[in-house]
Amino acid sequence: MTVVFPEGVSAEGNIRVAFVPAIADLDAPKAATEVKASAAVDLSCYITSEFAVNREQSTGEDRRLCSKEVFQTLGRVTNSVPATEYVYDPQADEGEADNKAYDTLKKDTNGFLVIRYGLDAREVDWAADQKVDVVPVTCGVQAKLGNAGNDEFAKLRIQQTFAVSGPMVEDAVLAA
Repeated sequence: MTVVFPEGVSAEGNIRVAFVPAIADLDAPKAATEVKASAAVDLSCYITSEFAVNREQSTGEDRRLCSKEVFQTLGRVTNSVPATEYVYDPQADEGEADNKAYDTLKKDTNGFLVIRYGLDAREVDWAADQKVDVVPVTCGVQAKLGNAGNDEFAKLRIQQTFAVSGPMVEDAVLAA
């Protein structure tokens, strides 16, 4: 038997995240007219915290009269996006590049997080045939963070929670 030891793909710099206000087909978001639209915001270089979509599935008991064992059954899946932090400039005018994330992700704004794994986030643009996850979200409140821990290298940033507001699509393929 041959043992396969896969090399794996580095996560460092290889995750890209965009906030997209509207997507017509979640299974095939359009790279050019939706993900790269002027109203979409690439959040990849704004985000300063770890970023993930958590997925948990509940389990329940499956008891049978004939058995001395208790089995399990799978239940509902809960998708969530932990509190995310991103940089902003409190003195920048609305619409400036430093505040595009802050200006777009206002409380109660609905849209989609489009997440691409495995390709360089800065060097490889969104393009057709790339696999992405699409997560419908509603933006929570924006909490301004100061210099916790007196870190001399800290940047001013926002902490924000996103409520997953609909079914998530994994491994959707970007359309042209």
